[in-house]
Amino acid sequence: REPSGADTPLTPITDPNAQGKGNALFIVDADNGRLIWKARMDTTLDTQSSRVTLFGATHYQFRHPRLNYPIPSDVAAVDSTGDGRTDRLYFGDIGGQIWRVDMGGYSDDRTHIEDWKLSLLFNAGRNRANDSTADRRFFHKPAVVTRLFDSTGLFDGILIGSGNRANPLEDAVVNEFYLIKDRNVDTGQGAPAVRYFDDIIDLTAVDNCVVAGTCTDAQNALYANGWKLTLNQAGGCTSSTCGEKMLSSPAVFLGRIFFSTFLPGSAGGSCAPSEGTAYSYIISLNDASAIYDLD
Repeated sequence: REPSGADTPLTPITDPNAQGKGNALFIVDADNGRLIWKARMDTTLDTQSSRVTLFGATHYQFRHPRLNYPIPSDVAAVDSTGDGRTDRLYFGDIGGQIWRVDMGGYSDDRTHIEDWKLSLLFNAGRNRANDSTADRRFFHKPAVVTRLFDSTGLFDGILIGSGNRANPLEDAVVNEFYLIKDRNVDTGQGAPAVRYFDDIIDLTAVDNCVVAGTCTDAQNALYANGWKLTLNQAGGCTSSTCGEKMLSSPAVFLGRIFFSTFLPGSAGGSCAPSEGTAYSYIISLNDASAIYDLD
């Protein structure tokens, strides 16, 4: 079931009670269902998790004031150290935000769960400027590629695209596909300072500067944070609001990103409904350039 409010316009981040449902993350013991840890919205921003007793049972919680949008997607689990234990999580919400959970210090006796924490990594939503055309929503699990390098150094790549799954025919939002470079590659560090959609470089142009090697210092600074690819390009779309959107999670293989989009068709009638069109992309992880022409 879609989260409450998923098919209605979102209220800007200044109203922390905008949604109030579906906006918590739970970690439970798979053997017995016991709650171990949860992240929830509160006006308080915690620096570490705290013990809470509820109905006679004890668990840990972490509070964050910006965790106020529903979370419909699966969570991406990462073993950043290769020891067989999940130590980091990433997920998006329908406010266009990407979150990181650090689970460093985990032990079988659960003595270090107070070190688990939630931090905001990226914000692509309309709460950046209260702009309805930026009402981007993340409904699907991000792909995570660890231990990547560029000229700035080491980073983990978080890949995700926006699209309103609850309203696939809407055409007012300019959706985008993102590679967010998380340079805090050690678990326990938390996310770096939150980045916004205008803090990363736009590589939509066919002759983008990364491919051409002509980026200015300012563009290189944006590229160090990540890149984005503006949708509304498929099918000869010439309007900035054609409604192209992602309705699935991306996949990554050998430096290539695979994802699909949906482009709503023009209004149909009872005898000839509009089905829309699906498109597939295969692009470079490094610079968003097309690997294959699938037209």
